[in-house]
Amino acid sequence: MEELEKFVNGFSLFQQQYFSEPQTLYDSLRDGQRPTTLLIGCCDSRVDPMLLTGSDPGDMFVVRNIANLVPPCTPDAPPGVSSAIEFAVCKLEVARVIVLGHARCGGIRALLEPQPRAQGQETDFVGQ
Repeated sequence: MEELEKFVNGFSLFQQQYFSEPQTLYDSLRDGQRPTTLLIGCCDSRVDPMLLTGSDPGDMFVVRNIANLVPPCTPDAPPGVSSAIEFAVCKLEVARVIVLGHARCGGIRALLEPQPRAQGQETDFVGQ
C-alpha cells in the first residue's frame, strides 16, 4: 500500500508543479504538441528519458519498448513502433531522433541469451 501512496503523492506533486502557476506549461500544450525530438528508449524502470534529460512535458515525443527495439521497416512489421516513428517524423516534423540505450539492459541480454520457453508459454517476442 505504501507504493500506491507514493504514486498518489507523486501525482499531487506533479499537479502542484505544473498546474499551480497562473500560466501553466499545460496551457501552452492544450492545443497540441510540438516536440523537436523523438526519443526511442528502453522501457526499463530504471531509465526515465524525461528525468535523465531534464525535459518538461511537450519537449520530446517518446517511444519506449523493451531494449529500444525498432523492427525492420516493412509493410508486415508490427505497427506500434513504426507508426510512432512515422507520426513523429511526418506529422510532428521532429528535428532529431535519439536512440537511448543503457548499461545492463535485460532486454538485450534476453535477446542475446535466449532461454527455453516456460511450459505453456506460446510466444517468445523478445527472442524473435
